[in-house]
Amino acid sequence: MVTCSGDYVHWIAKVFGECVVTTRDKLSFFFGITSTLIWMWAQLPQIYINFKNRRADGLSPYFLLFLILGDVSNLTGCLLTNGLVTQVITSTFFCCVDGFCMLQYIYFEWIHPKLCGRDNESILNSETTIDDSYAPIIAASGAVVALASSYPDPYSKDYIKGILIGWISGIVYSSSRICQIFKNYQRKETEGLSIQFFISAWLGNGTYAVSIFLKDSHWGYIWMQFPWLVGSMGPMILDFIVLMQFMRYKKEPEDYESLK
Repeated sequence: MVTCSGDYVHWIAKVFGECVVTTRDKLSFFFGITSTLIWMWAQLPQIYINFKNRRADGLSPYFLLFLILGDVSNLTGCLLTNGLVTQVITSTFFCCVDGFCMLQYIYFEWIHPKLCGRDNESILNSETTIDDSYAPIIAASGAVVALASSYPDPYSKDYIKGILIGWISGIVYSSSRICQIFKNYQRKETEGLSIQFFISAWLGNGTYAVSIFLKDSHWGYIWMQFPWLVGSMGPMILDFIVLMQFMRYKKEPEDYESLK
């Protein structure tokens, strides 16, 4: 159990293993928890939609695979850098959710079509469709890792390994939207994408970044959290571009068209 001193919040120290003393600490904790809750909610609608439609053809299996690899690498980095128990639990949650989404894809796009006689062409088309709706989950798992206020010797081998894995994950996270942005530009539309996911991504990344900068503004701490900041703030910029594409390629209502 973490050892805190001063007038700290006892239940936070007991439940989350984090020392929250000053008003700045409390604000940081609030924004961090808010970010985590946003991400945990944002993942559920797509799972429901897959069940409701009995299809998952809007998702790319390769994209889901990279999501799982990103989540696993973040969980590994969290373990190697002695992350909090809650960090490990939340990171594991994202691994399970992404794994479940992959199982949904395997069933609805590979197994279920054979049982229902869906043709192979539609399956092929679904496999080549790139949907970035799940990209916010990538940033979510990265955001969870950097909530700890204490960290091990920065020169320990395990910590260095964790940082390297964090950098790899950050680069993957920051690159996750590029394919979708390019595809939207080619198609001149955003049909099939969920704007709620990207709004949640922007809000989740924003609250996460605020929590980090409120926790400790010293350069040493920021540098140690930098891989995960890159994995969060990079996608935040790209999410804004996607949201602009939603506005740019928004189709006019049919009733408005009829008045022309």
